[in-house]
Amino acid sequence: MLKSMRLRHHLTQEQLANLLSMPVSTYRGYESGRRAVPVKTLAMLADLYGTTITYLACLLYTSDAADE
Repeated sequence: MLKSMRLRHHLTQEQLANLLSMPVSTYRGYESGRRAVPVKTLAMLADLYGTTITYLACLLYTSDAADE
């Protein structure tokens, strides 16, 4: 889910990590599912993508989103 949102906004992992002020390796962990996304980061992503934390959380934590 995070990857598809990022690609829809024409961003690389490096660009997004920069916008979120975090190491690329941390963002890659979120995108791959190896790391849980903190609420603070969800809030920043929601602002960036023009959506809500609830929408992102629902996409992240449903079985369909795990397939992406």
